[in-house]
Amino acid sequence: MDKSAALARMAEVSTVDEVLALAEQLGLTMNYEQADYALGRINQTKNDAAELSGDTLEKVAAELFNL
Repeated sequence: MDKSAALARMAEVSTVDEVLALAEQLGLTMNYEQADYALGRINQTKNDAAELSGDTLEKVAAELFNL
């Protein structure tokens, strides 16, 4: 999966199970707690204030999914 497709998929996730499935598609091993943390970070990027502070989906993708 290329970076743009992964980012689009990240923007759509709404459950921990979806984050786990995405990580698996990207070839990453993630436990439930890590996926829960990732979902929280992804959801934070959907807030307008987060973007102003520099917390973007791309940044989260780089930190958590090595994209």
